[in-house]
Amino acid sequence: MLSAILIVADARFDQVTPVRSAIGTGLAPVHWLGNAPSEFSDWVASLFTTREDLQEENEALRARLLILERRALKYAALASENNELRKLMNSSEVLDDRVIVGEIVGVSPDPFSHEVVINKGSRDGVVVGQAILDANG
Repeated sequence: MLSAILIVADARFDQVTPVRSAIGTGLAPVHWLGNAPSEFSDWVASLFTTREDLQEENEALRARLLILERRALKYAALASENNELRKLMNSSEVLDDRVIVGEIVGVSPDPFSHEVVINKGSRDGVVVGQAILDANG
């Protein structure tokens, strides 16, 4: 009966708030002491890691390392290609002529033959006997 009266008084008249606040403040240390063993055991458990967890983390880090190494190689290749293209752009400014920028797609394996295959042809305006320059001239 007393509980029902307190609930109605709290909901309708807001008369129990100071009492509830005083009881909550007084019982806070008891609540903290009641949770202390559980909190302490959780903290101690977080200090130690199982071998399986370490192995899983190690495998995940190795996989991430492989991915990042592959990206680093890709970025290094792109940076090198970017530098070569910049050099080609600078060399084309020296020439006062129309420049077609191409890329080598194949090289002859014969050491006595100096043949390369490029990705530009007659459709791109390349003619037989036309000079080909790299970034160094």
